[in-house]
Amino acid sequence: DQFADNDDCDYNNYGYEDIIINIASDYPVNIFGKINYNDSDKGFTGMMMKADDEESMTIDTSKEGDFVFGLPSGKYIITGNSEENYREDISTIDLILFKNYQRGVYSSFDLRGVWAMDVDKYDLVSGSDYIQIVGLLLHKIDKFNNYSWIAISKKYDYYGQFDLKKELFKASRDTVIIEDENSTENVEFYALKMGDVDLSSGKDTIIKYKPDLQLWVEDADIDKDSSIVVPVHSSNMDDVAGIQFSLDLGSLELEAFESGLIDSDDIHYNVFDNKLLFIWTGFPNIKFNENDVLFSLKLKADSTSTIKDNLKLSGKYLSPEVYTGLIVKIHDLIFTVKKANSTNENIDRGFVLYQNKPNPFKNITEIGFKTDKVAGYSLTLYDLTGRILKKFSGTAKPGYNSIKINTSDISYSGVLFYKIKTADYMSVKKMIKL
Repeated sequence: DQFADNDDCDYNNYGYEDIIINIASDYPVNIFGKINYNDSDKGFTGMMMKADDEESMTIDTSKEGDFVFGLPSGKYIITGNSEENYREDISTIDLILFKNYQRGVYSSFDLRGVWAMDVDKYDLVSGSDYIQIVGLLLHKIDKFNNYSWIAISKKYDYYGQFDLKKELFKASRDTVIIEDENSTENVEFYALKMGDVDLSSGKDTIIKYKPDLQLWVEDADIDKDSSIVVPVHSSNMDDVAGIQFSLDLGSLELEAFESGLIDSDDIHYNVFDNKLLFIWTGFPNIKFNENDVLFSLKLKADSTSTIKDNLKLSGKYLSPEVYTGLIVKIHDLIFTVKKANSTNENIDRGFVLYQNKPNPFKNITEIGFKTDKVAGYSLTLYDLTGRILKKFSGTAKPGYNSIKINTSDISYSGVLFYKIKTADYMSVKKMIKL
């Protein structure tokens, strides 16, 4: 997984914000509380609130999100959680924000969104959390190690400017001391959905932007027990950060993914309920040109049929969506099966960018590409932040071409990207320098 290395993980610990009630009265005191979705007035129903002393007292919030405890003398920690609806309000946009946060893209971040990342319940943010969110979306797991929802105090300031690389997100617990039995205390919480990094829970509408992105494949006949490689093409779209969709496979079986403009290493998928559940989160963001081949599907048929008879976009499990920009916008995704030979003549079927060899490399590596015509090209190397490290340009001859990269060209070590571009073709691949 791309977060397996320590460099991509934030191992800073932080504490959840609870409310401590210290009751010094000789008589029971009523503690009134309310829990809302994020910044809305909408109450959260069914949160199990707990007052912990030597023994625990629990109560579920009402339809309006209200609860009340009658507590005798003692010191109590008020907490809340729910294990309902783990997949609610979670999508690939949360994974994109997770990645951007981990890589220090944002100068500030709502601390509630950071806490929502801690789905494995280790009180820190790491690659383990990312893997669990992916697994839940792809129906590989049914729940997080953490609760589905937790209650966090409204009294803490979650909106400050934080140094995301150095700041320890440790919220001091708020202590309330009650000495008069006639007094009452009101405590208020947010209902935080774990995994909901963009804090979309409780919102009634989702804003969708134009244009839509179209993915399309070319129809073809498939014989029984035979396999076929189906390139998946795109329409124009700038600054693409991620894609998710659910594709009904019909009578076809997925055998493999093959890389195109987007690297198969960045693709997460699972076949569940005869549907291909697909998630891609790229970094840095990529421009899709008309008819780019994003990736290819190797499919096997158990009966004679066509691509059009089988592949159909489904809204079940994952909504068909595309995400663009650093301040991530949501677009609808359209999937089309086109008639054979009806595709745009500008598709460059004669250009192929190969994976560098060796990879990973220490001193020298070779990047190869093939073209069926003379073509001017540029080859750009850049790091995870999009910073350009080296740029080459030249004219390719028909057939196989290659460029050798050595340590004198780049001093950077780690994950790199290389992008080749011609007048009518662009492709990006990933490599690792040791």
